[in-house]
Amino acid sequence: GQGGLIMTNNSKLVGGNVFINGEIKMSNSAQIGLSVKPVNVKVAHQICPNPPNASFPMVCSSGENGQPITIDNTAAIYGEVTATNQVNGAGMSSPGLVAGSVAPKPLPTYNRAAQKAAVINTINSSVSCSGFQSLVWPANTKIVGNVSIAGMCTVTVLGDVWITGSLAMNNTAIMRVATTAGTVPPNIMVDGAAGVNMAQGSIMASNVNLTGFRIFTFWSDSACSPDCTSLTGPDLFNSRDVSTIQLQNTASGSNTVFYAYWTQIDISNSGQVGALIGQTILMSNTTALTFGASAQIGGPLTYVVQSYRRT
Repeated sequence: GQGGLIMTNNSKLVGGNVFINGEIKMSNSAQIGLSVKPVNVKVAHQICPNPPNASFPMVCSSGENGQPITIDNTAAIYGEVTATNQVNGAGMSSPGLVAGSVAPKPLPTYNRAAQKAAVINTINSSVSCSGFQSLVWPANTKIVGNVSIAGMCTVTVLGDVWITGSLAMNNTAIMRVATTAGTVPPNIMVDGAAGVNMAQGSIMASNVNLTGFRIFTFWSDSACSPDCTSLTGPDLFNSRDVSTIQLQNTASGSNTVFYAYWTQIDISNSGQVGALIGQTILMSNTTALTFGASAQIGGPLTYVVQSYRRT
């Protein structure tokens, strides 16, 4: 996305390809690739002008707004790196920086209006589930308010769900794709500013067909939020550093795609996920993830990390 990829502490990204429209910032002992398993890294430097105006985001001109890749401390990239306007190859090897520029790619799109129009079940209050309780959400459900799932509560989801508030999961809570969903991933739209917060071993569980969820957050720093269909200029710039999806403390969702439509995904000490898409991806602490799902959601195909684990 326009915000790019930020990696700190001992976060690692190994395997597959990395495509960033904006920039990459790495510090401490963060690492992309291995000397024995290099990756391809492409960065388009689409983060201009700065300060932003109505034309943001645009690809920066040579010498404008620095370089798209910043590597500090002992951070490193192992692989072939192509980045528009990048001239400093320090911290890159195997083979490292090569000459060339990169054209930005559009992010996948989702038909939010169609899911809203399909609603046939409405829960007109916030939902709280804890202990060893279990809930079932029918397909095409709208929940007006916040959702809190905790303490071994299991929610089985039969189809698309629209949450007008936030979604919080912790203490080994489970949200599971129903077997009856087959190979069609339920779409979970979350509109609240607090977005999705998963912690303490909470799980987005796949069904027997290995079908996961597609999780979308739609909040943005704009008057049209959460129903914006496009976002540019200062509204997009001011949204890119706001976390609306947080995965912490071994929270996981193998085969689930997490998509912060206009904002940031914050990953810290988490487990398996299917794919991550957002304006900005922030990876910190000893993040160790395994990616395993396609990031294509009815739109252009994007680069997908197929494997990722601390080595």
